[in-house]
Amino acid sequence: MKKIILIGMILIILFSGCFAPPIKPDPIKPPPTNGENTSLNQKGLSFETAIVIEADTDEKGVAMEYDWLTENACPDQGGPKERTLQELEQKDGKWYDVLYVDCYNGEEIIYYFNIDSFFGKWE
Repeated sequence: MKKIILIGMILIILFSGCFAPPIKPDPIKPPPTNGENTSLNQKGLSFETAIVIEADTDEKGVAMEYDWLTENACPDQGGPKERTLQELEQKDGKWYDVLYVDCYNGEEIIYYFNIDSFFGKWE
């Protein structure tokens, strides 16, 4: 029974990106400069630097991921053009959404989101 529920949740998360509205390219703000090497250009590009999403339901969490991409993805590549793939992965006991984004310059960037706070929580 647990396997069926888990498979159902994975399918819903994977297909939720198929029905979401496309990302509208907004002007990308340059990352803040605080003297450290932790700019938005590098945040979310690996499991280790994954963007942590704090939400109380899957629906809100996924919306927050898409909002983050709209505001921050592809800052040096002309902004985000579209999401092409979304995968659910588990690493070191944590759950991640891995989103592939095509940028306006033709480059593809993969972004990692830690979704532990909301994964499997439905309204």
